[in-house]
Amino acid sequence: MAENKTSATPAKAKKAKKESGFKRYLKELKGEFKKITWPTWASLWNNTWATIAMCAIVGAIVCIIDFGLDALINLLLSL
Repeated sequence: MAENKTSATPAKAKKAKKESGFKRYLKELKGEFKKITWPTWASLWNNTWATIAMCAIVGAIVCIIDFGLDALINLLLSL
């Protein structure tokens, strides 16, 4: 019986060593994907509109600052 335990251990170690690499990476990746909590459609919809609204607000702020700086530069250059 002692021989079976010792002979099985190197085989397992060899298999584990053989699995290291791309196959092991894919196996771990699959395990990580199972841990993901995916959003519901309602949550996804709300987050999408929040993102679009924030992009519009930031774009408007940048546009206002751009027009203001453009007017200031034109005023300074016309003096």
